[in-house]
Formats: sequence, structure tokens, C-alpha cells
Amino acid sequence: MQSSDTSRELRLTTYSAPLETSWVRCKALAYLYSKFNDQITCQKDTYSEDDGYLEAIELVMLNNQEEVVGILDIGIFNEERNRYDSYVKELDRGSYMDIIAVHPNYQKQGIAQKLLNEGFRLLRKKGIEYVSIFTRDDTPANNLYIKNGAILRAKNYRIKGTLKDQMTDISLFQVHTDTNTIEVRDSKNKEVPYMIDTSYFWVYKKEYLELFYIEECIAEHSYFIKL
Repeated sequence: MQSSDTSRELRLTTYSAPLETSWVRCKALAYLYSKFNDQITCQKDTYSEDDGYLEAIELVMLNNQEEVVGILDIGIFNEERNRYDSYVKELDRGSYMDIIAVHPNYQKQGIAQKLLNEGFRLLRKKGIEYVSIFTRDDTPANNLYIKNGAILRAKNYRIKGTLKDQMTDISLFQVHTDTNTIEVRDSKNKEVPYMIDTSYFWVYKKEYLELFYIEECIAEHSYFIKL
């Protein structure tokens, strides 16, 4: 157990390659018992033009042993991704909060808020207008975002399982910002209750869950914060 004065021993700085092993360990421990435990990786995430990013803000909080105890990664959209962002159409220059995580021994000490404050400051300095956030049903995470002004854009369910009937091709994906809903349609303009992401389905209305034999179901939330 960490002592109550650990905050005086912490240092917020920019991520650098020698910190990768400690970074990976911090993320793994932070995600282990969260709704994002399937996102644990053996390498640090990267942000390239091919992925739709111009650059990234990558911050870490270090303890007095130079171990990573807090992480914040925000990718800044390139021109093409700004143009086609379906979730925030009313603003021009956007970014995506890919990771925020705090080591379990250092949680509830305000580290996440300090990382966000510095990340938002750097984004504003670069002229970025908003941050998109994608999260799941972790109450502390959702409360943190809402406290910082997050606006809900859409909610969906992430399903691991199989369809009871034949799969349908998708031709339209649209976010309705006035109702915080997502619309999916096929080539005949018929509403489709899901989209496919690798081995998972995204389902956009709760009543459509009955169309699946479900192994796992996770509620997901899409927010944005105007800077």
C-alpha cells in the first residue's frame, strides 16, 4: 500500500521510448480488472498517418523510482479523419483519447485529472477543438469524463456471440447527434441492428440484443469534450 503523501513524489512528463516496459506494465495492471481487460498489450500503442493521426500527445506520471504510474495518450486527427468524423460534425479540429490509465496503487490521488488538465492544455495550444472518448461501463471513468464536460454522443452494446439469423451487408452508418443514436442500414435502405468489428457485433438498440446468442455483452459510450 502506498503512503498518503505519494503525490508529492510524482512527476508528470512526456513519454519516451526507454519507459515502454514500465508503460506496458502500468496499463496492464490498470486494465486488469476493468471493462477494458481485453485491451492489454505487450507494446506501447503508436499513432500514425495511416491510422488517421497527425501526431499524438503522450504523457506519463512517474513516481520517485521513475516508474510509470499514470498514462494519457491522445491522438490528434489528420485532415482526412477530421473531415469524416461521424461523431462530431459541428467542430473542425479533433482528437481521440486512446488511453488513460492509473496504476492501482496510485488511484484516487487525482493523477488522472492532472494528466487530463495537461493534455487539454497542450491540445488547446495546438488549436484542437475537441476530444472524442470511447469508453465502457466503468463508473469511475464515466464520472471522470462527465466531470470534465463530456457530452454523450451515442451508446451501443458490444456483443460476443452469434446471430440467430443470416448476416446482412451494411451500406450506411450515421450518427444522429440530436438524439444520441446511431443508424445502420443495408443496400435496400432497411435498418440493420448491428455492425461487425472483427469477432464482435456492435448493437445500437437494446431491443435488438434478442437477435443474438450472447456469450458476452458490454455497454459502450461515445463522448466528446469541447476544449
